[in-house]
Amino acid sequence: MNKSGINAAAMFAAAGIGLLFIGGCTPEARQDYSAAGDKATQAMKEDAAVTGKVLQQDAAKLSVSAKNATTTGQVKSALLAAKDLDASNINIDTDGNTVTMKGTVPTAEEKHRAVDIAKQQLGPNYKLNVELGVAPKKS
Repeated sequence: MNKSGINAAAMFAAAGIGLLFIGGCTPEARQDYSAAGDKATQAMKEDAAVTGKVLQQDAAKLSVSAKNATTTGQVKSALLAAKDLDASNINIDTDGNTVTMKGTVPTAEEKHRAVDIAKQQLGPNYKLNVELGVAPKKS
């Protein structure tokens, strides 16, 4: 018998032994294997459901973070674009629908101007916390 014939014979023998093991199982053993497969399938489905929920929650958090960053950028850009306002020491933080302005401006007029600009950018659905101080520039 040549080498390929020996390999084929070995494969058929292995397949036959495998069939003996599977075919030789008692009905109870087959039921146990089936139940184990069902439990494994159910566990995988439950894990997939949990993973899906976690991914949805993470996506929602990412969406909120992106919205916060966009709002912060809009307000800060408008403040920096104002020619009658030194906004270089104003920090903007956004958390949901609450925007906080912190820092200092040189005059009370600039503080009022900064608040007006922020309100124009935000609209009525936002709460604006103003924590701006007035600190005249040193000469």
